[in-house]
Amino acid sequence: MSADSSFAAAGHIYHISNSTIAGPGAERAQTFTAMFRLLVVEDEPADRELYRILLKRLKRPYELYFAVDGIDALDFLHCRGAYRDAPRPNLLLVDLNMPRMSGLDLLREIKSDAELSVIPVILLSTSTAPADIQNAYLAHANCYVAKPRNLEQADQIIQAIEAFWLDVAVLPECAEPPRKAKLRTDSAASGSESV
Repeated sequence: MSADSSFAAAGHIYHISNSTIAGPGAERAQTFTAMFRLLVVEDEPADRELYRILLKRLKRPYELYFAVDGIDALDFLHCRGAYRDAPRPNLLLVDLNMPRMSGLDLLREIKSDAELSVIPVILLSTSTAPADIQNAYLAHANCYVAKPRNLEQADQIIQAIEAFWLDVAVLPECAEPPRKAKLRTDSAASGSESV
């Protein structure tokens, strides 16, 4: 898979990377120590596209994955359905208000799961209501960020995420989920998209 490629799973973008991957074995060896995997859980297509564009500016190698709501994210994290070959992310950016399962409910599910609870979760919301912020931290959010109102603020948030979560924070190694099939690294899946 080459830089900035993707394939569709369950009708939405599944994977974007800013580095070249030479195959399943090489990917695993390289990503565990050098590759940063980010799962963005966002229901708004325009916001997902904005993250995709802004994250291209990261200096460190990364893989970017998307889920459209909390249920979709749990399928990704538990390698179910279309995500049976999904890798374990190092960090989650989660929208607070989503259909089917809210970001807060997703956060509670993640933090109550022994395997997933070590993954840092940043909640993003347009709400700055004290009750929303308090509930997020009570549910063990690692960070609560007000969604940016313009491109400059969005870029500042991405730079801050890189500066802290990729360059400063020491994160636990996330054990890879058990594999039922070989990790797919091609973009020839049905419905593939080019980004």
